[in-house]
Amino acid sequence: MRMTTERWNRTARVGRKGLLRKGFSLVEIMIVLAIIMLITGIVAFALISRQDEARVNRARIDIDRLKGGLLDFQRRYGRFPTEDEGLAVLWSRSTADPEIEERWSPTFDTAMPNDPWGNPWEYTPDGLRKEGYYDLSSIGRDGQPDTEDDIHAWEEDDDGFGGGGLMPPR
Repeated sequence: MRMTTERWNRTARVGRKGLLRKGFSLVEIMIVLAIIMLITGIVAFALISRQDEARVNRARIDIDRLKGGLLDFQRRYGRFPTEDEGLAVLWSRSTADPEIEERWSPTFDTAMPNDPWGNPWEYTPDGLRKEGYYDLSSIGRDGQPDTEDDIHAWEEDDDGFGGGGLMPPR
C-alpha cells in the first residue's frame, strides 16, 4: 500500500512524543528577539560614541576651510576681515566695508554653516590666542567659551605652517 503525499508530510513532522509541530515556540521567538536587541544595542552604542568624534573632525575641517577663505580674503584686499565684517564677508557683500564694496567678490559660494553643534564660529581679527594671528574657533559641544572642548584654528605650539595652518603675513 502506497502512502499519500499528504500523509507522508504529516508523518514526517511528528515529533518523538507524537505531537505535530507547526511553528516556533514563544521561548524561541523571545530568544531571537533578545539576540537582535543585543546586537542593535551594541551597534547603536558604537555609533553614538563615534558621533562626537566625527563632529570634532568636522569642526577641524570647517576651520581649515575658513582659514583658507580668510587667507584668500587677505590676498585680495590686503587685510583680514574686520570685526564688523566678520566671517560673513567671505560669502555676503552686505557686511563688506565700503572701501572694498566696489571690488568685493565672494570667497565662498554659499554661507558657511555654524559649527557642528549649531554654535556660530568665533572670529576676532586681533588674535589674543597667538600674537599676530586672528582668532578663529568653535566653542565646542558645551556651548561655553574658553573651556576644554573648544576647537581653535591655532594651537599654542603651532608655528602657523604645520597641521594645515595658514600664517598671516607680518
